[in-house]
Amino acid sequence: ATSDSYKSSLDYKQFRKNVALQKTVVTLATAKERVWQFFDYGDKTLPPMVFLPPLGGTAEMFYKQLICLAVRGFRAVLIQCPPYNSVELWARSFDAFLETLQLQKIHLFGAGLGGFLAQCYVAKYPRRVASLVLCNGFASTIPFAQHALISVKTCEWTPEFLLKKFLLGKMPQGLLESAVASSVDFAVDALESLSQSEVASQLILNYTLYKPDNYMPGENVTIITTPDDKSLPAGVEDLAAIYEGAKVAILRDGGSWPYLSRADDVNLYLQVHMRQHTQQLVERGELPASTKVPGLTHPQDAPPAAGSTEQQPADDE
Repeated sequence: ATSDSYKSSLDYKQFRKNVALQKTVVTLATAKERVWQFFDYGDKTLPPMVFLPPLGGTAEMFYKQLICLAVRGFRAVLIQCPPYNSVELWARSFDAFLETLQLQKIHLFGAGLGGFLAQCYVAKYPRRVASLVLCNGFASTIPFAQHALISVKTCEWTPEFLLKKFLLGKMPQGLLESAVASSVDFAVDALESLSQSEVASQLILNYTLYKPDNYMPGENVTIITTPDDKSLPAGVEDLAAIYEGAKVAILRDGGSWPYLSRADDVNLYLQVHMRQHTQQLVERGELPASTKVPGLTHPQDAPPAAGSTEQQPADDE
């Protein structure tokens, strides 16, 4: 795969042509103003799925999910977080950001570090989050902090090239399947586009000891994992054990960025998740009874029942 095989695709070019990168300023009493950047597309009458990127990642990584959900009748908001060096400050700023967009109810998709931050946000602001999707995620930074080969105390002052060299050293090497290789290339480009303060902030959030003090009920959670993901250290707690009753999808493979390399599989699970949890909001009276919930393109391709595990998206049920 060539280094720009995704970025040279028609889908990506159409995404960049038709979906503007927007910016909004958030000011907290205890922190300087920060600029949140985001892509926002789809039906504005429905609670959106809000995407949070992994360590070293950017909002663009989820362009395939935005296209899929928008075409199916849903709304997607892809987030580029500004630098914050504590989970508490990040969560407060994220809540203020959602308030500026007047998003009273959202579904959250978090990959890697984004999944961890999503869980931290839910623990502090549960009223705003209807459901959660975690992709190759973790529920605590303790295993990262215990195996850290970088000092969070010096990240703020470490030169940009050294921080990026540390993260590039964790990228998969050698011969890779074409789509996985293209996802690695996209991730490298994403990392290179970040500033020193953005990379330092992400590393500090990822490697500082922290664990949410409560978790969302499992019936509102979908967990997506790939066996060949190399981004998690030893000792990471199994999310399925934390979120009892969650839907669990184990893809055949796809590396650390399956939303790029196995987008069709990931998007299928997202469609099912969004349909189910949008319908639940209607049933609970949190959306008008007249709300039209977009249907599945392939209803026979439904994921497993709650609490079950499957190795790949079903295609024969």
